[in-house]
Amino acid sequence: MLSETQRDRILEGLDPVTTLTINPIATSNLVNWVPSPPDVIFEVASQGVRQSGFMDLMWDKFDGITWTELRGHISRATIKLTIEHMDAKTLEEVTYSIYNQIWLTEAGLERDKYDDGDEILFRGCDPPKFMPPYTEDPTWPFRSVIEYYVDYFDTVTIEVPPIDEIGLTIGDGIEQVITWPEKFYTLDAIFTIVED
Repeated sequence: MLSETQRDRILEGLDPVTTLTINPIATSNLVNWVPSPPDVIFEVASQGVRQSGFMDLMWDKFDGITWTELRGHISRATIKLTIEHMDAKTLEEVTYSIYNQIWLTEAGLERDKYDDGDEILFRGCDPPKFMPPYTEDPTWPFRSVIEYYVDYFDTVTIEVPPIDEIGLTIGDGIEQVITWPEKFYTLDAIFTIVED
């Protein structure tokens, strides 16, 4: 799922794309939406669609004491922009302008601006769809929809403390604790069984 930070970055990326007011809303609240044209409604239509990997090691680092791993996979989200305007011709011009700017700027997602493992990548945009006019109420705005796709890292951070000691129980209840002055993070050992 998109984190709040990732969602905010996607929304901020649209600032250079249009001068219209952008209203982020949850899909569940769309039925209660009161239009205030001209504006753009921003919603995340789908998220968390895994594209590649599953809990793969994305990157790791060692700070001298703790080993930190970032594990996860790449997921896709669909971003839906609903453009509202009272004039059909102006709506068409504004919609194609936004559509072209999304392609030109890759939805404002600057991939070099963020750390590795924290990028949000633009993956394409569907052509605009224009909704038929709402003839029962002429005060209702004309609408168009643009959907575009972003890939993002769906991750979890795991901190691995060093192994300080190992406890062994051998055969008939013989217990042994082995400690080391050095720090290590994996245990590769070969045990030889010696019989009397």
